[in-house]
Amino acid sequence: MEEREPGVIFVGVGLLVALTQDPLVLRPGAPLRGQLHTISLRRQDFEVEVPEGSVFLKVRAMSSDGDIDLFGGLGDAPDDPYTDDFTSVSDLGFEELILDRLSEPAISPGTWWFSVVAGDDDPLGSGDPKRPTLDYSIELTLLSTRTDAVLTPGVVHSFALDSKSGGFRTLRVNVPEGSEALRVDLQRVPANLDLFMRRESPMTSLETAHARARHGWGAETLLLTPSSRPKLLAGAWYIDVIDVASANVNTPFDIRVAFSTEPTPEWNTPPRFPVRDPAKPLSRGLNAVLEVFTEQGGGSATLITPDGLALTNAHVVDRGDRQPAAEVILAANLDSRRPPQESFRGTVVRFDADLDLALIQVQHSFYGAPLPQEYRFPTVEFAPQDELEVGDALWVVGYPLLGGTGSRVSIHAAHGVLSGFTQEQAGLLFKTDASVISGNSGGAALDARGRLVGIPSANVSDGTGLVGLITPIAMVPAEWKSLIRSRQP
Repeated sequence: MEEREPGVIFVGVGLLVALTQDPLVLRPGAPLRGQLHTISLRRQDFEVEVPEGSVFLKVRAMSSDGDIDLFGGLGDAPDDPYTDDFTSVSDLGFEELILDRLSEPAISPGTWWFSVVAGDDDPLGSGDPKRPTLDYSIELTLLSTRTDAVLTPGVVHSFALDSKSGGFRTLRVNVPEGSEALRVDLQRVPANLDLFMRRESPMTSLETAHARARHGWGAETLLLTPSSRPKLLAGAWYIDVIDVASANVNTPFDIRVAFSTEPTPEWNTPPRFPVRDPAKPLSRGLNAVLEVFTEQGGGSATLITPDGLALTNAHVVDRGDRQPAAEVILAANLDSRRPPQESFRGTVVRFDADLDLALIQVQHSFYGAPLPQEYRFPTVEFAPQDELEVGDALWVVGYPLLGGTGSRVSIHAAHGVLSGFTQEQAGLLFKTDASVISGNSGGAALDARGRLVGIPSANVSDGTGLVGLITPIAMVPAEWKSLIRSRQP
């Protein structure tokens, strides 16, 4: 084993990181300031005592002088912090580590270490003669279990998650003896929120939850009855609403609890789609493109008949074995400035994994109410086949995962051109420079007049560029087209 000078720590291939110094104690609400030296003191360790009942911890380190990195873990600090998986390494001028009940590692009581290290702007450790020191600050936020509010049954309550709340709210409902049900509904949620519920005491670990609802959408529901598992019992029930993606995003939501199995009627009514300017080519597409969720994943889909047939990719509704999912959740774009609202449930009525195409039929509202007989969906019309030429304008409309910093995004329209054609196993596909990324698969590829020319399906990349692939309408099977025509006015 290599002999090393006492008090000197090496990382990677013998790179000098720090001269050791006794760790400092970091406490909530008491920020510390310090200074690293690019030659003689490149690292400072800190200790944090996490008591029982803690459910959220955030350590944030900042420096305006240069690059710093932040590391952490449970127990004693290692000689080489870069070997630990709990790291924050970027060039943003600040680093942040968050521990909560969903993180990996999850928060737990004990002594945690954190290290602020001068970054790798100077990897040889020679130091910057113009600025040999880095001033930094570090602060700790530590939250314990709490109860934010007691919910009144039958009343819609409005709350928000944010950085001050730690990205969660804990709410309580008192269930009286003889209650036939306890129903909890989240609505008007612009993010992927999850529900956890436990009887008698708040949850220090989500593994102790008695019930949970965790899906890719945000309008979660939990329903307990005396015969359900878990069984509904009288007493205090604690409900945790948690943002699974970020504790720093402001996320409003509505919540309603009731001692009934039925949802609130106003939430069980099919939505009215907004009236848009018909002179604008994208108007129909902005209404007709839905966000799709299944238990396995999701993407986008496009409404093509007034009674609710929607065209999408097979991989969007695949349950994982080249077979369609049993049920599909559909979210409608009711406001282009916000993520779509969970509005309908549907089933897959046509599915071709080889062509990567599927048809979804909307069946009823999100909470199960039948659609009124006169209800009509917005649609887009098919463009004539073989009319597009290389260089013609295209719009790709859908819900890409990379459309924002939150866990859900609003509708996204990307402009480009038909760049060319490529012969793939499924058939002759369109190529485009318009953005086709995960999430907007199954959405709409529209021509300059807003007509549907194809389905954005995939992309190819060599690391230097990205080409989107579109499945043209010409590849929709003849029997599917006959079904679609029979349902159109």
